[in-house]
Amino acid sequence: MDPLVSVIIPCFNAAPMIERTLASVRRQTYPAVEIIAIDDCSADDTLAILRSWEARGVRVIARDHNSGGPSAPRNDGIAVARGAFLAFLDQDDEWHPDKLRRQIAVIAPREEMVMIGCRAEEVWPDGSRTLMNATRAPPVGREAWRTMLRESFYVPSVILARSETVRRIGGFDETLRAGEEDQDFLIRLALEGEVGFVDQVLASGHEHSDNMSKRVFARMHETTLPMILSHCRALRGRLTRRERRRILGARYAQSGRNVYLAHPGVGARLLLRAIALREEPLANLWYLITASPWGRRLKQHIPRRR
Repeated sequence: MDPLVSVIIPCFNAAPMIERTLASVRRQTYPAVEIIAIDDCSADDTLAILRSWEARGVRVIARDHNSGGPSAPRNDGIAVARGAFLAFLDQDDEWHPDKLRRQIAVIAPREEMVMIGCRAEEVWPDGSRTLMNATRAPPVGREAWRTMLRESFYVPSVILARSETVRRIGGFDETLRAGEEDQDFLIRLALEGEVGFVDQVLASGHEHSDNMSKRVFARMHETTLPMILSHCRALRGRLTRRERRRILGARYAQSGRNVYLAHPGVGARLLLRAIALREEPLANLWYLITASPWGRRLKQHIPRRR
């Protein structure tokens, strides 16, 4: 028999897109699926829309207070899920029809594999599509967590995981802010066993003006960076000095670039730390100069070659 997959969808003010998301789960070619949608006290018609899907097999949980992020709703879904596997889907994302079937075919026979990802694409308001992480190799295998400390690759909507392992690690950390909790959860999950991957585009994320990822990137130095530093301290005995330097250098550089244009002082300090850790020193120095306010003004006055 096909093992049951519990699909967990946290929702907050998702009325404009939640039916598209639910429909993508209902179109899955994998037959053994239960859908759990958790409304986090939405102020729009999200809960009413979810209720209308109950007759089509969607289990709806209505929280009595807003949690401020997706971790608590996801944990509510984990607590009641009956599946041997859990799949997480954000309210503004959707899956391609073969997503679960292709992932289950790989992970189900391999008891040592605790989670599996896939390729994903971004869909822009004009209808154009771009491949996420197009030039990067996915972190896979028993040591994937080392790469995941250095740079983010997976997002919850591409992940299928063993429910036993998810519960063993305690699910999502509700004390972390939106954005950092995803990477923290996936790193802790990868520490438990092997990470697999289906090298096909099986998920789509829709970009829009209120997309949370944009706000998360702007606050990475306040959220994700401290979380990564905490993991590095906890894993000090398993990481070499060179690994810690490369992880921290990469994270300081990513955080610095994300915040530099809006807050040059903060971004500059982070980029200088990355340079001190020998993380692409020339490239980061060049960015520090050319992306600075005076550097951008100077470029505006330099005539372009025809």
